[in-house]
Amino acid sequence: GFKSLISRKTVEQPDILKNPELGVHCTFTTTDSVNLHLVTKGDQNKPVVLFLHGFPECWYSYRHQMEHFASKYRCVALSMRGYGLSDKPDGVENYTLKFLINDVKETINFLTKERVILIGHDWGGVVAMAFASHYPEYLEKLVILNAPHPTVFKTVLQTNLQQLMSSWYIYFFQIPYLPEMLVKLCEQEFMNMCFMSLIKGGKMSPEDLQVYKYYMCKPKAARSTINYYRSFFPTRNVADFPKIVTPSLIIWGERTELW
Repeated sequence: GFKSLISRKTVEQPDILKNPELGVHCTFTTTDSVNLHLVTKGDQNKPVVLFLHGFPECWYSYRHQMEHFASKYRCVALSMRGYGLSDKPDGVENYTLKFLINDVKETINFLTKERVILIGHDWGGVVAMAFASHYPEYLEKLVILNAPHPTVFKTVLQTNLQQLMSSWYIYFFQIPYLPEMLVKLCEQEFMNMCFMSLIKGGKMSPEDLQVYKYYMCKPKAARSTINYYRSFFPTRNVADFPKIVTPSLIIWGERTELW
């Protein structure tokens, strides 16, 4: 049947994930009963830096940054809902920004009573900006890595043909069932495509790539990660955001012209 077709592949856990030097793994449960997995590195008494990843990644994306900043901060990399070892609730409605920013708030409450530095890339950047708009009292600083502000992205998507063509996959992901089926059937090719530039540039090892394949093979992972796009289809579900007042830094690759 269909379910067996999209869940038939498995990937063995890469040995690198067993390395204790990557950090301490833990899980906590949100008030809406979602278990979130995170990895921490650094002194628990130091200021917290919270990292939010993009698609189709997980906490592992920030392993190098955590190693670099752990001497001065308590570094925490979250696998957002739907990703990695975090829960993957059913239903597109469970991946709206309302739930995603609440996950961030509850993660911070779980970690500390102090303000944190929030860093987000790609989808993590979108969630970080949304969180900063609504909960500035939780943040000391905000850092965004290659992620557009949601309302700006909506405008550009509707007025810039080149951006519209570049974002074809967002529209493809709106189709029920088919995208996740193709991801599962062509898993190796899909993940290779997502990280092609890093692989060709020597920035990602084959073992690193296996980590992302391992997590994407988890039950419901393909559908849950794609549900981010379904819940946030720019033409129907982007609300106006309050102005971000948190001191912010945006880092953008010079060769990245489109999102």
